[in-house]
Amino acid sequence: MPWEMIKEKLADILPENSMSLWIAPLECQTSSERLLELLAPDRFFCSWVKENFFSAIRSCMDEQGLTDVELRLAMAAKRPHDLLTSSRDENQLRLPSVPQVKNTIRALHPRYTFAEFMVGESNAMARTACEAIANNDSALGRYI
Repeated sequence: MPWEMIKEKLADILPENSMSLWIAPLECQTSSERLLELLAPDRFFCSWVKENFFSAIRSCMDEQGLTDVELRLAMAAKRPHDLLTSSRDENQLRLPSVPQVKNTIRALHPRYTFAEFMVGESNAMARTACEAIANNDSALGRYI
């Protein structure tokens, strides 16, 4: 299949994190003599790939002798089942610089801790109140 060969060529020229984050999620919808249509998860994904990787994909296609084949990116249609399970998907895409942490509270970032918080005159009271709330301190009433 041409898309698999193109991905192999892209793996030689692109960094591994770009491959896993932006190229691997692309699915080949149509592969014919005239059209190679790739599906992306959402509109932002499509525009990012077009702006940053479209020329690399096109040059790999040219190397494979697919110069007359049109390259098209489209957004994958979400099925109702996908909308319900997408928030709990274990294969969620991540930016390379964000560490992957198995946390029971998914909304909290592991680097956002009181130890990392910069205290100044303008936010000392806010920090004290937040620490009291986080530690379930009963003396919180005197701050409110």
